Amino acid sequence: MKWKNTSIIIGVATGVYLFMKYLFPVLSPFFIGWFLALIVYPIGEKLSRLTVSKKVHLTRERAGGVVILLFAGLAIFLLWEAMETCANRVPGWLSCLPDLKDEMNYFLANCCDHLEKITGILSEDSQGFVVKQMTAAEEAFLQGGGLEFWGQAVDSVKKCIVFFGGAFLSVLSSILFLRDLDEFREKLQGYSLYVRIHNVCIELWSKAKKYILAQLRIMGIIGLLCLGGFYLLHVKHFILWGIGLGLLDALPLIGTGTVLIPWSVLEFFQGNTAVGAGLLALYLVTSLARQFLEPKLVGESLGIYPIFVLLTIYLGVYLYGGLGFLLGPVSALLIWGIIKEWDLLSLRKI
Repeated sequence: MKWKNTSIIIGVATGVYLFMKYLFPVLSPFFIGWFLALIVYPIGEKLSRLTVSKKVHLTRERAGGVVILLFAGLAIFLLWEAMETCANRVPGWLSCLPDLKDEMNYFLANCCDHLEKITGILSEDSQGFVVKQMTAAEEAFLQGGGLEFWGQAVDSVKKCIVFFGGAFLSVLSSILFLRDLDEFREKLQGYSLYVRIHNVCIELWSKAKKYILAQLRIMGIIGLLCLGGFYLLHVKHFILWGIGLGLLDALPLIGTGTVLIPWSVLEFFQGNTAVGAGLLALYLVTSLARQFLEPKLVGESLGIYPIFVLLTIYLGVYLYGGLGFLLGPVSALLIWGIIKEWDLLSLRKI
């Protein structure tokens, strides 16, 4: 029976991959709606018990629907305010383009002067080479890249329509799920398959919460380290930089090095050796902190080695694309939950 179990495990892994790759993106609005209904259900239950709710005949379903609509309205309002703020600032940004061009020319000249001291290459030659390459890139964009740009713009508009359509469908499905949630549960409880899938989902959610909490702790510590480092280096807006790099460090396969290493190189080229060395040291400190904290916090909370988490992230990005850093670990936890629930690692008959 060992080979039978092995073949079943392979089938489970293949099924999870196909589901996450093809079905989940299509059905995700309904999964989100079901998830929202489960979250809002106890809130609607409490609101329906209030004296005011009883007077106006506000049932649990209606109260939950009102809560969902309020949150959706708040999200739309915040998004609209953000878009309006950006639109109002566009003229100001455009008016700063001449000053930005002067700053870039000054920055380029400063870097080329410092490069001349290191390599002996004349500053005028290196600066002329960079300007020539930038001009050639601009001409290539205007000749052939413009059409590609507009194609990407149209594709972005399509994606926005799909996104907002999916968001609307999620809100609508959550209200409908909330209306019939008790009936759904009562009917599904009679199926052993549903009970097992429910247990797998509970285990998956428990692991996900522990992982998120562990990452939030690491992110907070890294953010504080960056904030302190930027303060010591007298970086402007050090609080925003610290918070931003703390958030960036939480993204798998990216980390603080994507900002700190190029930044330190630019500072070295400009002759700011102390700042460049400080940024490089800050990168080393944050990297060592993550290497020390991740095995302790993630390993203890999930009971697995962080290298396996990194492996699932890598495989997820390879198999699923951009969202693989989320879908990879979720797929691995889902496969492991199914294996545990159906006891597929044992040698007994299934």
